[in-house]
Amino acid sequence: MQTFTAGKNCVERGLPIVEGTPNFPSHIDLGRNFFNQSKLQIPVLFPGELPETLENVSVRKLEEDSFLIGPVEGIDDEDKQRALILFNYVAIGDLSFTDCTRLVIPCPHRGKKLNYLCLKGIFCPVCGTKSDFDLTNEFVHPDFGLKIVYNNLSESKGIKFLTRGVKQTNLVQDSPKFGHLFLVILNQDNGIRVIDNGIDSDDKERFFFFNGEELLHGSYKQVFVPTFENWEKALSI
Repeated sequence: MQTFTAGKNCVERGLPIVEGTPNFPSHIDLGRNFFNQSKLQIPVLFPGELPETLENVSVRKLEEDSFLIGPVEGIDDEDKQRALILFNYVAIGDLSFTDCTRLVIPCPHRGKKLNYLCLKGIFCPVCGTKSDFDLTNEFVHPDFGLKIVYNNLSESKGIKFLTRGVKQTNLVQDSPKFGHLFLVILNQDNGIRVIDNGIDSDDKERFFFFNGEELLHGSYKQVFVPTFENWEKALSI
């Protein structure tokens, strides 16, 4: 499978390898295990010398949360359509993940009284519909407004989340900033959405999508650029 290293704003081919010692082989360093704080190092095992860049590899599992990376052997067409990605993602808060499948559903507040919207001009926190509430009338959400949701990773067969580590990198205004390192396998035409829960703005999320040749990254609009197929499916106005 192809390999990539990805950060919040960059993607490179290959994987960063830490040179081995007499006591431990060359490996990928993922810092400390996110769950139990033990060292998290993924051995990279090749006969003879390691290649200068690891752009095609295979992955094998020893036990839960324990993997080996090694040479491509007997690769088939299915494996060519997958990518092993090391995310080194610096964030202020914890991260959460979904896949990139985007669904638009009716706002769940439609038709409901939203008594906490106590001033004219307040917006529905879910869909952004403006309140016409004043001091003499309760605000009932109108029968329109949409909400965008994404599928959970557990519902996505083309995404395999292998393991996750963390490193503290520095302090930002007396707040710790962490490097979140995680290994993910993406099948072709699958993607992952990464959300930094320490940021309250549109900059909190990034999309990474493997098209079989490249790992596209950026905002939703940057990754999923409209094509003529979108034009044919769109409605006339």
